[in-house]
Amino acid sequence: MILDKGLIWSILIASVFADVELSKDLIERKKQIDLKCGRENNFEEEDYKQDFHKIELSKDLSEKHLCFLKCFYQTDGAIDEKGFLIFERVDEILSMMKLNDEDKKKITTCLKKTKAVNKCTDLIPLTKCFTRKESSMN
Repeated sequence: MILDKGLIWSILIASVFADVELSKDLIERKKQIDLKCGRENNFEEEDYKQDFHKIELSKDLSEKHLCFLKCFYQTDGAIDEKGFLIFERVDEILSMMKLNDEDKKKITTCLKKTKAVNKCTDLIPLTKCFTRKESSMN
């Protein structure tokens, strides 16, 4: 079973970039998606731990981790059926994070440059938008 703290999009991002304030209902919803996508992609707590340092270093995540995240984003409504980000949902997620306006703008600008997510590895540019190093390059 995957750790509650780790593999939900908001918390994954926050572990690198900011603090998050989530309601109990939202945390429960994220846990359910976390479990569903973890099972579908055979992604376990140990996989998360192995990849966590890569996030901090802005390195590419394992394909298994990327497939988990693709499932998570689609299930959570952040990516539509054609693989494009739904920016209304992205804005909701960013609003739950303790980010200043400048950081939110950098992340959003970076995300708008990403292409459709059709395969797991298409998430690599998207995940880099949430690291300080990459998002500040815009």
